[in-house]
Amino acid sequence: MSLKPHSIGHPIAVIDSTLLSRLAELNLVDSLPYIFKQIRIPPEVRREAYKASNKKRLRNLLNDLNGFFIDCYETDIVNQEFLKTIVDIGEAAVIAQAEATNSVVITDDKEARNQALKREIEVFRTGKILCLLQRGGSHKPRRPLFRYINNVRLLVKPSG
Repeated sequence: MSLKPHSIGHPIAVIDSTLLSRLAELNLVDSLPYIFKQIRIPPEVRREAYKASNKKRLRNLLNDLNGFFIDCYETDIVNQEFLKTIVDIGEAAVIAQAEATNSVVITDDKEARNQALKREIEVFRTGKILCLLQRGGSHKPRRPLFRYINNVRLLVKPSG
């Protein structure tokens, strides 16, 4: 199976700043059009992303893929305020916006994932994105990349 950028049937997604930064570090942002039709960025996520250590690189990536990454302000404010009591501001905005726009969520945050799934919103995590890119042939596996992903999984693995 070979993926094509912006193919019919690819979902529209809303991404959180942590995963956006991680995908930028892994040089995978340019491959996202093979999986998603479009990625929406809430203003809260854009602010968080621009505070990140690689903010200049993120700005350039977002500008280079301007038609793919779009700012979106559609949200249910009441729902978003409620979600802020459970998850961070950025994750609350992502979930509320995904619910309001019938989009999927891109996050690795455990509680954000749980809240999205409770609302029957599909969630894409780093591992799922890597598998889709590898299966579609748009990404060749590199040993350090998978070592890095394994380390991330250990960090987000539930304790106990």
